[in-house]
Amino acid sequence: MLKMAAELKRVGRLRRLLEPLAVLYEKTVLEARKEPFEVRLTCQQSLDNVSGNFPLGPIHVIEGDSLQAAYEVWQENNRIEKELREKSRVVEPSPKVLNFLSPPERKWLRWFYSLSEEDKEIVELCGEKDVSVTPANFKQMKTNLIEDD
Repeated sequence: MLKMAAELKRVGRLRRLLEPLAVLYEKTVLEARKEPFEVRLTCQQSLDNVSGNFPLGPIHVIEGDSLQAAYEVWQENNRIEKELREKSRVVEPSPKVLNFLSPPERKWLRWFYSLSEEDKEIVELCGEKDVSVTPANFKQMKTNLIEDD
């Protein structure tokens, strides 16, 4: 779980770093209906900020093709981040909650949160019928529930 959180943090950070370039690409290329090779972004230096070591005039920032590549990496990181967030929604209860539980209760909760959504529903349905489900009897309870339906 910690590995997934670290990966989510890394991907999210990269996505946020690329977002300004992605917005530039959307505004200067996609919305303007230009080809990437037609776009070259530059910036103009102010005379107030220029020391004698820097030439005056426009300074090349990035070409449209490089901007397109940054945009594509940004899109891919958006997709990866979304997938990681969906996977991380199935999280274990916080450690504070676990501290108040007995060791068998903690073990059961960890087992429960490791189940698929379908299997969790089966456990919940058994609970509604006042039937206790454990890792040891889960397969049998699942079979019984399917047979009952």
